Amino acid sequence: MPDSIRGKVVNVLDGERFEVTLTHVGKENEEEYQNTETVRLAPVSVAGEPQARGAGRKGLEERLLGKDVRCLVKTRDNVGTILAEVSLVGRGGASPV
Repeated sequence: MPDSIRGKVVNVLDGERFEVTLTHVGKENEEEYQNTETVRLAPVSVAGEPQARGAGRKGLEERLLGKDVRCLVKTRDNVGTILAEVSLVGRGGASPV
């Protein structure tokens, strides 16, 4: 099972990357995480769902900035950026980004 992290998006770097301040980490996670992590959206195919990826920095800011997200970690690149499937977390549960 992939590692899971959750937190608030505090900065959008470009159309695919953002910084998240962590509020929760999965109890079964294999890796350790910093208080703030940089995350890149992993390509995900979800039929009928709008995708934030490729929407540009402004589009990603509108969709994510200041919101709570859950990230299912796929890997970490050579500079430490996390590649993850990202979902918005809200009252109705989580919805894919």
